[in-house]
Amino acid sequence: MAKKNIELSLVSVALATPGTSKKKETRHAVTASLVWPRLSVARKESALPCTLVKGAADLSSAPWHETVLFKESVEGTFGLKASVSEPLSNAALDSFLRLFTGIFLKDIGSLLGKSDLVLSDILSATFTTASRKSGSAGATNPVAEGALTLDAAALRDGDLLEIPLFAPRALSETTVSSSPSGRGTEPSSRSLLRKGAPNGSLTVRVHLI
Repeated sequence: MAKKNIELSLVSVALATPGTSKKKETRHAVTASLVWPRLSVARKESALPCTLVKGAADLSSAPWHETVLFKESVEGTFGLKASVSEPLSNAALDSFLRLFTGIFLKDIGSLLGKSDLVLSDILSATFTTASRKSGSAGATNPVAEGALTLDAAALRDGDLLEIPLFAPRALSETTVSSSPSGRGTEPSSRSLLRKGAPNGSLTVRVHLI
């Protein structure tokens, strides 16, 4: 199987329900994974910050360094997975991404000489570790996620790949209102999305390099 060198960049994100935040503008961590892009490489990970306005972001004209997810060689059948976190504060998002990068580089430095398979398996836990250390629990509680199965031979320069996103868990909103008796308040819950419900899409662009 012939290898192709590709670059994948984030083009747009559109969520039906970006989370429980009532803010018009929300900040999220977009995470992506290449699953078995080529022989002996089990997984590659990437993460980017993304600001959604009313649940959507158009990054088609954003600077390259703000949208690039991967530069990789791919061959045969491989997978592309993506997820969008719950809304995060600027501090939590920045901390998560900074720790993710630090853990990523530390693991690479400590595992030089070992196979890509071992390295990829260890780095797949990077998101959980960074999230725990930064306190940004939402980064490992995605509000939307999805995946595509791709064929390297079928990819063309400029292809737009749309990944349908779904709710990985039920999402509900809790509100507090006065009790009917007038004595204090009581919480009530409203369902926003059921587990497995469609929750928008994420689009990436393919460049052959």
